[in-house]
Amino acid sequence: MPVRVNVAAILLVAIAIGCSRDPNVRKQKYVESGQRYFDKQKYQEASIQFSNAIQVDPKFAVAHYRLAQSLVRLSHYQQAYTELVRTTDLDPNNLEAQVELGNLLMAGRQFKEAEDRARLVLNKNPNNIEARILLGNSLAASGQLEEGIKELQLAVQQAPNRSTSWVDLGLLQARAHQVAAAEESFKKATSLDPHNVGALLSLGGLYTSQSRFPEAEQAFTKAIEADTRSVQARAALARFYLFRGQPEKTEEVLRQTKMDLGKDPEAYSLLGDYFASQGNFDKAIAEYHLLLQEHPADSKVKKNYIGLLIIARKLDEAAKLNEEILKEHSADADAKLFKAEILIYQGKSSDAISILETLVKTDPNNSRAHYFLGTAYRFAGNLGRAQSEWSEAVRLTPTLIDAQRSLAEVDLQKGDFTALLGRANQIIQTQPTSAEGYTLRTLAYLGQNNSAAADVDAQNAIKLAPHAAAPYSRLAEVRISQRKTQEAEKLFEKALDIDPNYSEALQNLIRIDLAQKQTARAIARVQALIIKAPKNSDYYLYLAQLQSRNNQPEAAEASLQKAVDLDKSNADALFMLAQLQGSKGSLDQAIETAKRSIRSNPKDVRNYVLVAMFEESRHNAQAAEQYYQQALQIDPDYAIADNNLAYLMLQTGGNVDVATSLAEAARRKMPDSPNVADTLAWAYYQKRAYSLAADLLEEAVKKQPDNASFHYHLGLAYEKQNKPSQAKMHLERALQINPSAADAADIIKALREIKG
Repeated sequence: MPVRVNVAAILLVAIAIGCSRDPNVRKQKYVESGQRYFDKQKYQEASIQFSNAIQVDPKFAVAHYRLAQSLVRLSHYQQAYTELVRTTDLDPNNLEAQVELGNLLMAGRQFKEAEDRARLVLNKNPNNIEARILLGNSLAASGQLEEGIKELQLAVQQAPNRSTSWVDLGLLQARAHQVAAAEESFKKATSLDPHNVGALLSLGGLYTSQSRFPEAEQAFTKAIEADTRSVQARAALARFYLFRGQPEKTEEVLRQTKMDLGKDPEAYSLLGDYFASQGNFDKAIAEYHLLLQEHPADSKVKKNYIGLLIIARKLDEAAKLNEEILKEHSADADAKLFKAEILIYQGKSSDAISILETLVKTDPNNSRAHYFLGTAYRFAGNLGRAQSEWSEAVRLTPTLIDAQRSLAEVDLQKGDFTALLGRANQIIQTQPTSAEGYTLRTLAYLGQNNSAAADVDAQNAIKLAPHAAAPYSRLAEVRISQRKTQEAEKLFEKALDIDPNYSEALQNLIRIDLAQKQTARAIARVQALIIKAPKNSDYYLYLAQLQSRNNQPEAAEASLQKAVDLDKSNADALFMLAQLQGSKGSLDQAIETAKRSIRSNPKDVRNYVLVAMFEESRHNAQAAEQYYQQALQIDPDYAIADNNLAYLMLQTGGNVDVATSLAEAARRKMPDSPNVADTLAWAYYQKRAYSLAADLLEEAVKKQPDNASFHYHLGLAYEKQNKPSQAKMHLERALQINPSAADAADIIKALREIKG
């Protein structure tokens, strides 16, 4: 008997092993396990099990579909799209998968492809409501709004008691400005299902757009009552209060949301995200610091916190937290992007480029990696490559507003208003309820001298964001183009009332004051604003510029010191401070300030040239030449460095051919500069090309008739051409302009030789 028992046991084990090796059994077990995790909303675990099933059988359509559904819940939409494509390839009759794929295509703005999926399903099942709704939405999104509404009307006829279909119909009717019909559709949806949060929120949004604010507030409140755990409903009420200019109520709703739904990551992050969206980064950082203590295992909280620290330029703190992520997950793409971004702002763009180049090679479809790579190249001074990477980011993800914004800045710098118009239209299409696209399009229209269209867009931007500064500033620019200066001034002041740190508006007000020769008023304006925004380094810079203009050098220097105390890397403030110190003869102090700026802003060539000029003043030609060379290594096209280095070499016995080459390069870049003409003329003089030298010097003297050095050089050129009377006239004029010039003795000697 014992033998029999052992044999039976062995047989049972053999059967179990056989089953475990049967791929059909194994893949089914993985799917069943994954579904159990899915039903418990453990989507990460579910996705692992569905992936295991696919490893057993790569053509197992059910596993691909279940994996896609898990990935959607995890917000991994690109991977979900891939799995849905694979599902429908393996099983074209999975109509649910076809519709879900169509919805992802809609989200990716591939409207025609979404329409094709909807029609494919409807051809097989004309009563498929989800496909009918997908068809209606895809038609509307591609500009066929009336056709889309007709499809949604068919959907509600097919299933008149389906609440969500009435919501979809109402949304399209609202887009078509069929306000009464949209309201009836939303009300029908709520009558069918009083707990339909989407219907109540849509109704609230419709009332808000019609300025029916009490009804809107009631609809949003009812949405919260319908589902007290709906984060979407609470966020909508908060946005409503923000739109109404009631930030206290906005904050109150978000704090209550955090208190009531404190275990929901989407809920407890709302308050910090709100602070960040309003530019209140101190509060946002404080809130996320608290969240990280409360939810240390929430990687999204940590990453959002790192992002805020980077924005606030608290780079060391951000880097420390980011290294914690990389220590645990060395391949984390977000953490790698953060590391690259931190390096960019630390002035280590080449290190950032190295990380990002590797990242885009590994994942060429990572649009944010391309965006940051473009940013790194911009900081490295390679604008062409930057533009290329931003364009690739936009190609991969047209909705990536950061990249669109960077390209818009390039369009503005180039004065390419046609390109800017297209960019603005894309942003408006991506974010139709955001003011940003309209403010950009305002600038495009202004650049095309279309003030009427610019006026309309600026007004639209104000309607969309009545409590933002930028739209008022854009409308003010429109008023300037219409020569309505007083209206413009009030609008700029309105922008600054909303956001005292909105420097663009202040700069425009300063321009208005200076155009009216009201320097004192401009100074008073900046001083008053500094009281409201005491930590704004640039405001002290503007104040210094005005004080310098008003012949107040000591006050200007004090303002510049305050500017650099607030922002130790403020390149413009450091540059002006060094200039001011140099102008009063404090060369050691000026050089130290310029070198300090070089340490903070190593790619800013102005400071290298400034140090070189100061070293020239100290008769330290070797040091000056080194700094000019460094400037040209950073920016080979920097004409001032070409010119000054060429002149220094000519004055100190350097290689005349090299100096001539530099001077010719400067002349090509700055053809209208009399100083550059003088330098090249002096090079030609030393190469004995006196006629060419004289021609250039005549041009220089004509542009600056009171420049003693130009007259001196022209006199010498005429003397070499045997034109004594003309030589004498210009040499005497040089002495008359500056009798104590460093070259005075040489001029007198030249005059004696002409007389002799």
